[in-house]
Amino acid sequence: MFGEEAETVNIITSPANQKMGTSSKVKLTNVVDYSWDAQFGIGRITASHYTQKYIAYCVKVGGIGAVRVVDLETKDRVLMRGNRGLIRDVEFMHKADEILLGFIDEYGSFYIYRLERTPKLQ
Repeated sequence: MFGEEAETVNIITSPANQKMGTSSKVKLTNVVDYSWDAQFGIGRITASHYTQKYIAYCVKVGGIGAVRVVDLETKDRVLMRGNRGLIRDVEFMHKADEILLGFIDEYGSFYIYRLERTPKLQ
């Protein structure tokens, strides 16, 4: 926003608790342990469903792109392969009643998947 519509936001932090030492008030949990190639891209390589229950990210498997989807509640994972090239963009559809994931590879092929939870085998 510019001009009259612009708004200044002041962020005020609280002082650190000296009894806690140097530890942070924020706890981090590593969900994905994958190193991406350092390159410039125009699309998204990560996506999260608006419910915050699923994340998806692009990986390279044998020189071909794939998409890994993680269910953050159950920690289940699925790898979507079978496309022609490296994945250039990935996004979830923002819909509550079904989970749709779309992505595009470097050749312009467009893929859409419907994700469904299935009961685990014991």
